[in-house]
Amino acid sequence: MPEEVKTICPNCGGRMVGAEAEYYRCPSCGYERKSATLDLGSLALGAIVGGGAAALWFLLTRE
Repeated sequence: MPEEVKTICPNCGGRMVGAEAEYYRCPSCGYERKSATLDLGSLALGAIVGGGAAALWFLLTRE
């Protein structure tokens, strides 16, 4: 997602600024949100859960 799309306030359409390292803040209305970050731990956990769900589906649907 382009940076300019991520920094548009969903409440008022104003431009959000990086208030802290992990947060964006809209100076117009005060809306704040955490910046989206992806780390290796959450990626690995997602892969494990997805793999488990796929294996369960395979075992339950085979004849």
